[in-house]
Amino acid sequence: MLTAVAAPPLCAEQRTFLLAPADLVAMIDDFNAAVLDRSGSLGRGVVAIRRGAVSLARKPCPSLSVSMERTLARIRVLDSPTRAALLAGRRAPNNALGDALALMGGTAWGPVVEAQTLRESWLAEDTQEGVAEFVAPFERIGSGAGTIDGTSRADTRASFLVRLEAGDSPAIDGIPLVFALTTSIPPRFGRRSKQTECFLVAVIKGADLSTLFDLLTATPMPAETRDYLAGQLAKASELVVRNRSQLAVRALKRFGAEVAHGWGTGIPAGAAEELITRTVSVIEALGF
Repeated sequence: MLTAVAAPPLCAEQRTFLLAPADLVAMIDDFNAAVLDRSGSLGRGVVAIRRGAVSLARKPCPSLSVSMERTLARIRVLDSPTRAALLAGRRAPNNALGDALALMGGTAWGPVVEAQTLRESWLAEDTQEGVAEFVAPFERIGSGAGTIDGTSRADTRASFLVRLEAGDSPAIDGIPLVFALTTSIPPRFGRRSKQTECFLVAVIKGADLSTLFDLLTATPMPAETRDYLAGQLAKASELVVRNRSQLAVRALKRFGAEVAHGWGTGIPAGAAEELITRTVSVIEALGF
């Protein structure tokens, strides 16, 4: 029997997400595979193969894994499929794209609260409504430090943080966010570099205490164990509210240790592993 866990004394409507270069490389390939699998239900002519890349509503999504010279130049996290339609359209919104992204699970969320990056040579910007944007300066694209390309599939270091208003509904399995990823091919023979913007949907798991509370509530375990662990999270949450992040990290480490102690006894092994993994993500987010 599951018992309710009190919500943390934080703004539960805010959700935090971390992105690693490996996530960004993989999400293009994963989305392309999902689009091809569902091509029959997305409408006639919506899905196509153009110049070796999967195209959704005339917006191609070239893979970083296939072309080693292609690099990531810009990352945009959008607040809805409608925003994607507006950005993708030239003279009018690309409604076919917006509809397709919605069918692929993309949903609307609240405004972006914060965007940060630890990635060398990348900058975070918030100049456009409904968009969290990260850019690599033009002169540095594909030129060493900070480059994200097909070889970054093994780079799992959290490099980008996005915090947005996502409602207070439980988000244990992640939230389907709409992305616009711009990739670039170096210029040839004095020409400008060729850039392509791919619009996609990717499910990203939260890295915040609200999400950790949700996961704890849904994890089967003895009631007394859940109550004790909820107290540990409440303590960490109170420390975050008081801007005592280092002490909050210590409390979260104790929480993780207690979960590991209950592994295989009161907490199923797989559930304990997920709780520990998510706790590590929250600690990383607090370190930004």
